[in-house]
Amino acid sequence: MSRLKEIKKRHLNRKKMKSDIRPIRMNDPAISGKVPYGKEGQKTGESYPLFKTNRFLFKCLVAALLILVAIIAERSMDSRFNTVRSVMEKSFANDFQFTEVSKWYESKFGQPLAFFPSQTKTDEQSEQKTTKSASSNASRFSQPVAGEVKEQFSNSKPGILVQTTPKSKVEAVKDGMVVFVGEKKETGKTIIVQHQNGAESWYGRLNKVHVKIYDNVKKGQDLGIVSEDTNDKYGSFYFALKENGKFVDPATLFQ
Repeated sequence: MSRLKEIKKRHLNRKKMKSDIRPIRMNDPAISGKVPYGKEGQKTGESYPLFKTNRFLFKCLVAALLILVAIIAERSMDSRFNTVRSVMEKSFANDFQFTEVSKWYESKFGQPLAFFPSQTKTDEQSEQKTTKSASSNASRFSQPVAGEVKEQFSNSKPGILVQTTPKSKVEAVKDGMVVFVGEKKETGKTIIVQHQNGAESWYGRLNKVHVKIYDNVKKGQDLGIVSEDTNDKYGSFYFALKENGKFVDPATLFQ
């Protein structure tokens, strides 16, 4: 009987040892030393939010103070705010370089995410071929539309007026980003495209517009249709070039 009891005792000890042994997992916190997100917080009462509330509130407070200082400096006539006012005036006077920021973003992070597909793979391949073939002429401006210059560039008129055939298409003179689409007092329905070198091309007196603000356009891309005279015999188109913050004579593109 003692022998039978000893065997039963050994058998019970083996079962107990097996129940205590568990399989080793590489992601087990006990082995890796890493605590799953939220587990430690549940044990100690701490939390791990996606961002730190104190830091976020501090940034909001700093932003509000900067806005408050800007408003006070703008409305106050105190000479102590002259430096602040001059910095603000320079910041608002210079055009924001959308194309340069876009180029930097793509070089660092690639193409931005799009909610809606804008083009197919076939379109991308054909666009790449066109870009490669035109790379030698990428730094030069092309003619926006075929026509005859009727009003020349001057100090009082920073652009030129071109007479075209009716319903002529207006094309982008260089790669860039559309930064303005709307009505202007002197040029009517107008498009402004900003280029990577900081230059701007202005397309005015348009009848129809085929682009939207912040669209990326390629050299030679259709932007719109010229306006027509009262007899529908000719088209009328306004064009201007701006480089280094000053308008330059674009008439050489039509020679």
